[in-house]
Amino acid sequence: MLKGLDLSGKNVIVTGGHVGLGLETTRALSEAGASVTVGSRDPDRVALALSGLERVQPAQLDLLDPPRSTPSPPATSPPAARSTS
Repeated sequence: MLKGLDLSGKNVIVTGGHVGLGLETTRALSEAGASVTVGSRDPDRVALALSGLERVQPAQLDLLDPPRSTPSPPATSPPAARSTS
């Protein structure tokens, strides 16, 4: 799906990334080198579907209850902003 695209060093969040088209999207992004976080209300339930995928991790994400959401920091920090002055 993403053949020839190198997403190494990129961090991606996929909601619904543990079933159906979301899981296929997660797989494709991971195979292209991206670090993928799959948001779910129940990350323990999602972990089984994601087992064996490299650079993929589940994270608590409940869009109806933002205080319960605890996304993990990205595996790598984004580059620092440069001053234009």
